[in-house]
Amino acid sequence: IIAWPDTSWKKFVVQYFLVKNKFSVYPRISLTTNFGDAGSHMKVKEKFLQIPLLLEKDQFKFKKLVDSNAVYDVYCELMPDRLKKLAPFLKNYDFAVDLYGMKTLERISNEAILTSKKCDSPIYSFGKEMKPLEANVIENIVGNELCLSNIKNCYDSKFFVKLHKCYQKDELNYHYSLRKWHYINKEFGVVPSLKDKKDSNVGGKKLTLENISNTLKRIVVSIFDNK
Repeated sequence: IIAWPDTSWKKFVVQYFLVKNKFSVYPRISLTTNFGDAGSHMKVKEKFLQIPLLLEKDQFKFKKLVDSNAVYDVYCELMPDRLKKLAPFLKNYDFAVDLYGMKTLERISNEAILTSKKCDSPIYSFGKEMKPLEANVIENIVGNELCLSNIKNCYDSKFFVKLHKCYQKDELNYHYSLRKWHYINKEFGVVPSLKDKKDSNVGGKKLTLENISNTLKRIVVSIFDNK
């Protein structure tokens, strides 16, 4: 969010929420959508931001914030106190929630972290079968893809490595129900082979760490070109 251009009004709204410890309320069925018109933030018109709308009138019932379990931080992570209500076996731990693995460890003051980052000697470990991610913790799904660990035993990644994770086939397949061999982003060359899923050559280019790094740099440059 810090890197967003000043043309983004939401950048300043989020900063206000953080400073004032405020929350915004979102309906589970949308009352608005986005036409992705070309302008300050979109080079060309896009349709991927369109979502289904609630077309019939409905009666809304709001809970008090203190009674709601669906309370998330700025990283879209469930707040630890809400997760403890849903997973009582965690109630005695002081932990940050980092299931998407995007938080910076040095900025976290908690003793432990619930994360998808690589960690040594985890206190608990969980699989990654259910949606959303926290459901795997609540239901204690067996596996090693998520863990609760002392923060000193975890490894952080550089920004570009975290960004690249968003484009990995397994991540896209989990969050968006895409088949692993679907195209990811043809414009930037990050495209898995349809002929052979094990093939590391795409469009005549081998998917090396250097090529991936150059691809991510082009993506970031493209984003900031919109400023």
